[in-house]
Amino acid sequence: MMERNPNLGLPVQLFELISRWRGTSSGGPPFLKLPSIAYKQIGMLLDYIESQARTSDPASVMFAIETFGAGVGQWLKVAADCKAQLVESSMHRCRAWCSDVCVELGTFVGYTAIRLARWLEGPEAAPGKGVSFEVDAVHALLTRHNLSLTHLSSQSDVWIGQATDLVPRLTEDFGRRSLIFTFMDHRGTRFHSDLLRLQAHNLVLPRMTLVCDNTLKPGAPLCLWLAMHRPGSPSAASWSMNEFAHWNSEDWMLVSVLDRP
Repeated sequence: MMERNPNLGLPVQLFELISRWRGTSSGGPPFLKLPSIAYKQIGMLLDYIESQARTSDPASVMFAIETFGAGVGQWLKVAADCKAQLVESSMHRCRAWCSDVCVELGTFVGYTAIRLARWLEGPEAAPGKGVSFEVDAVHALLTRHNLSLTHLSSQSDVWIGQATDLVPRLTEDFGRRSLIFTFMDHRGTRFHSDLLRLQAHNLVLPRMTLVCDNTLKPGAPLCLWLAMHRPGSPSAASWSMNEFAHWNSEDWMLVSVLDRP
């Protein structure tokens, strides 16, 4: 359906990627006159990663994404540089078991998904499985491809859809009280409702770590208020830092540890 859809306007690179994942050879995209600008940019990123990154090396793939985003792809917003340091620090503070799970809401091109999957495979105590939610099927396909390049597909999965529909599946697949780490980077105005949804489905473990990106711009005021004032979230901090590749642009990241689910 994606190959035949003229409204997607896929460039050659993504059309070939879809054909590759289907296990078929491509004769070329049937619709190429007006490729979507957004997907054309994603195709450029795919080209750069495959030409610069080393297979089975997560650090190499993440560095390729960072280099592209700091150069020609300054439209690319990923949690890199000082944001990546905060995510790493928050991850390694978790006391997780192999029966636990970590979830990313909004994966985009898979940059943080690779970081989480590398943590899951590492020698330190970490959850046993990672799941990324993504509403855009093309972005989800690219994330799966990047996880495959790093040989981390067995550690993390990408589910296509909205959190409203996918959160109940977490309970079905992993059971209650299974979520130890959550990274939100999709839409700030929905951070609070998605957190409440995770709690309503009894997924949140005591001492679960929540990290939210872009809480200043575009902004997540209700999530910030819940983290700072709602009972059950006594440990919360909002960090001010520069946006990646835009050193004069301030952004905030929220890190919160929930004592009670």
